[in-house]
Amino acid sequence: MHYKGIVIHPDELSNYWLDRLEGTDINFLGIHPVGKSYHGETVAEAVEWVQKPETQQLLQRAEAMGIAVEYEMHALNWLIPRELFAEHPDWFRMNENGERVADYNCCPSNPEVLEYLADRAAELAGIFKTSSGRYHFWTDDVPEPKCHCPKCRELTASDEAVLMYNAMNKGVRRAQPDAGVSYLAYDIAIDAPEKVKPDEGIFLEFAPMKRNTSRAICDPESEMNKQAIAPVGRLLEVFGHKNAQVLEYWLDNSWFSGWARPMKRFDFPRDIVALDSAWYDRAGFETMTCFACYLGEEYHETTGDEVDIEAYSQALGILAK
Repeated sequence: MHYKGIVIHPDELSNYWLDRLEGTDINFLGIHPVGKSYHGETVAEAVEWVQKPETQQLLQRAEAMGIAVEYEMHALNWLIPRELFAEHPDWFRMNENGERVADYNCCPSNPEVLEYLADRAAELAGIFKTSSGRYHFWTDDVPEPKCHCPKCRELTASDEAVLMYNAMNKGVRRAQPDAGVSYLAYDIAIDAPEKVKPDEGIFLEFAPMKRNTSRAICDPESEMNKQAIAPVGRLLEVFGHKNAQVLEYWLDNSWFSGWARPMKRFDFPRDIVALDSAWYDRAGFETMTCFACYLGEEYHETTGDEVDIEAYSQALGILAK
């Protein structure tokens, strides 16, 4: 299945958004809990949100419109609660000073924590069940989440991430044998793994946040963008093209607003989207999505403006349902 879509915050999902998507060929809607989840709060809030009757009505309407709804979240601190540190310090990462710390991710060389991670991922997938069987339970969104214990020391951040995603994938596939978990190629883990292979079901999700959004991703004169796409060839070689997904920032008004209100008026970069999507299509990605936060009903009420979602869909152009 080829997807074209957007990713928004839970509180932004409303009939306003669904009305705007209706009649377009957008067939993917990602829900991304707001902000960084260092202690699992945003995931816990999303768990409450998804179970509300009014949320379920909106999700059912989206599915009836032929839109696949998926959930994309930095979930490690919910999957492995920090309170477990007192009982299982060896489950948690070792920092560069040789100290076990209960801050980010875990020690992925520890088989016990990976088994626990698998069980918790199965639980979370049961809460955020998708008809597509695709799940996005990401590692922590921090610059330095790596474990430096003797076993992990020789692994790259990407190797460690694959160990964690493989564990999550194992858990998810217990209930849904055809399901899969995305590997988020982003920040410190944007490069392909070197020593750890992804299990069957793991698919690539490429999120080049360190890019120049005012220039096309393939602009040869943009050194920043050349660096951003440098890992793509090897990533696709390791993870394959099946389900390979782009998570871009073309419509991310939360980013352009500095993740703070009042939200800014947004100018749709149609030419950039068209050039980028054509390059991603040639590279072999099957799915193209982007954040579209701070562009919902509140944006319309605040600015009187709307981003043309039909124009966005057309700019993606090449991918079909």
